[in-house]
Amino acid sequence: MIKGTKTQGIGQLLLQGLFGLGLCLTACAPSDQSVSGLGDEVGNGAFGVVDGSPFHITAPEGGPFPEGSRTYTLVNYTLGLFAWEIESSVPWLSSDVPAGALAPGATVDVTISIETAFAETLTVGDYPADLIFRDRSDPSGILIMAFLLTVEPAPTGDLRVTPEDPWELEAPTLADLEGQTQVYTITNEGPGELEWAAASQSGWLLLTGDAQGVLAEGASQELTAAIATDSLSEGSGIHMGSIAFNNSLDQADTQTAVVTLRVGEQPNGRISDGLIALYDFEEISGTVAHDLSGLSPSIDLEITSPGSSNWGAGTLGLDSSAVLTSGGAATRINSAISTSNELTLEAWVTPANVTQDGPARLISLSLDAHDRNVTLGQGLWGTQASDTFTTRLRSTETDSNGFPALDTSAGAASVGLLHVVYTRSINGQTCLYVNGVTRAVGQTGGDLSNWSSDYPLVIGNEVNGGRHWDGRLHLAAVYDRALAEFEVQQNFTAGTDDATGPVLVASPSTGFTASGTVGEAVSPTSFTYEIR
Repeated sequence: MIKGTKTQGIGQLLLQGLFGLGLCLTACAPSDQSVSGLGDEVGNGAFGVVDGSPFHITAPEGGPFPEGSRTYTLVNYTLGLFAWEIESSVPWLSSDVPAGALAPGATVDVTISIETAFAETLTVGDYPADLIFRDRSDPSGILIMAFLLTVEPAPTGDLRVTPEDPWELEAPTLADLEGQTQVYTITNEGPGELEWAAASQSGWLLLTGDAQGVLAEGASQELTAAIATDSLSEGSGIHMGSIAFNNSLDQADTQTAVVTLRVGEQPNGRISDGLIALYDFEEISGTVAHDLSGLSPSIDLEITSPGSSNWGAGTLGLDSSAVLTSGGAATRINSAISTSNELTLEAWVTPANVTQDGPARLISLSLDAHDRNVTLGQGLWGTQASDTFTTRLRSTETDSNGFPALDTSAGAASVGLLHVVYTRSINGQTCLYVNGVTRAVGQTGGDLSNWSSDYPLVIGNEVNGGRHWDGRLHLAAVYDRALAEFEVQQNFTAGTDDATGPVLVASPSTGFTASGTVGEAVSPTSFTYEIR
């Protein structure tokens, strides 16, 4: 737009826009001037503009800038010599003819261009600029034109890896699995270039060929994974591994290929050694989830705000303000873990969504949102990823809120049945597993002697609210030792053992009270239940 003008000068200059490559020049006349058709005088000053459309350039970060130039014709319609010059307020906008003089009736083409080399260094954002047409005989005679360059995020590729189903192998001995291979196809389904990389998360899973590359839109590349059993112990068992594929230009664009080996006779059932609390949510009704560990005292969980919960077939759904809490101190659990300096938190859950944060509490031994012994949660907070799982553990080397935390990468959480396990060994190693696969490994040093024995056991929220988790609980367990990887995988293989068959559920699960005066009608006279 015209930001200022001086209505004096020996000549009169008219800018005629010659549209090139779709770019426009912004020009709006002040209230005391007029803008008319091509060739007409514009006011009575030294400068005038016919074209009133905007000059707005949009391009991706790093370029290219295909609409980066535009040509204007300057015409002197007066009887005198007119000297002019063009000045840019930014280094990325320039003119091929920065100055000159026009005889009466003469014209000159001036091309305004984006300096590509400089513009390619600009980060994402809006960059306003001024282009100044100046009367050289009178420095106060100027016309300032406003320009805008918008740098948008560069288009990136979209990673897709096939096959998407887990690679599962079963054999009587490890030798029977040696050398087995699986070919993965990496495809770029996005509009931009894809820089991808892959890494094995297990020593017995080898990648052959190039484990990284650059793919144009629609292009594909193959990667072969092979089983190498040298690093595995002989004997029966389950071995789970994974390959992490990622888009180097978009950290949120990841994909994990899961690999499962089942060797020999498989153990049945869940791990019971070290179990100190267990909840299977098979109650169907009521406001209590019972501790099935068999230890004394039993640490049953009371459902507060039961109207925000609902029982199902072997599950308990939570939303809004619902929370399960031991009420008083979970002393038996806190003391056992602080003595052993090891623990495992295990949850079978179906999240309602992957947008909850805080993090939303799954299992916690805590007083409130800022003081805890340990917490397993879903989602981070603010602008951080919400499709993650996170843990905070108090030790003599972390603070009372359990920081620094251990987080999985984005994409670990999804809407569907998930097995989430956190372990901490006496040597300080911490691990987060999702569906039997290691998703994060860390180190929390010190010991757990600073744990508070007074903190309650809480599921689905903090005791005082504010960190609620939405979804369905299938099973929750606490151990006073760190389960080994194969034990985590055994519990994963055992599944939730949810109830099957039809289950009748009445909501709400409470009775109702009617009151009144003798000889008169009571109120209410009826109450509605939903049966499902």
